[in-house]
Amino acid sequence: MAFEYLRAGYHAFVLRYSIKENAVWPNPLNDYEQAIELIRSRAEEWHIYEDKIAVLRFSAGGHLALAAATMSKNRPNAALLGYAFIRGRCALIAVSAFCPFCLTTPR
Repeated sequence: MAFEYLRAGYHAFVLRYSIKENAVWPNPLNDYEQAIELIRSRAEEWHIYEDKIAVLRFSAGGHLALAAATMSKNRPNAALLGYAFIRGRCALIAVSAFCPFCLTTPR
């Protein structure tokens, strides 16, 4: 997906965040914090609009993107989430009657 954004003229960064045994909270969010601090500190050098940074993720990464947008010290300016899982439930079912990705309906 990052290459599609690059082809469209956007800067794209891929965050490698803690998983498996290293994924104890808040390690993944700390990984995000380090990455966004680096990106914003180099904004001028890398020709990035510091006030137009968005996170885009799906599934478990969507959960991290949502946490970054709502809980981090260095929040992105926008968040695009695809079927983010929150508390064991798909976030899409909060806004629709059916989630085509996890095949569930709201309770």
